[in-house]
Amino acid sequence: MPGRVRAVWTLQEEGHHIVKIGESTRGHVVMVPDGSFIAFDGKSTPLGRHQTLRAAQLSILRAADGSDASRFDRWGPVLAIVVGAVAAGLLTMGVVVLSVMP
Repeated sequence: MPGRVRAVWTLQEEGHHIVKIGESTRGHVVMVPDGSFIAFDGKSTPLGRHQTLRAAQLSILRAADGSDASRFDRWGPVLAIVVGAVAAGLLTMGVVVLSVMP
């Protein structure tokens, strides 16, 4: 496709693959002693452990295009509001119960 930038994988050293999209480094994959692979995004944040190099590479590419945002990233603000509301409700109930007790 014209205008589309390709992901280019290079072997930095044995067991360490780096991906660039255009001029930007988007992530890397490291093979660990047990034979699995850990994928990292462009900021070296771990994305997960994978059984195959291909699965680790795909997780980086999905994260790079924004289609693999973690559930916490999407639901974090909603969960924070719900937890805060529940905590406030419990605190209020505790104050009411203590004020009614002799």
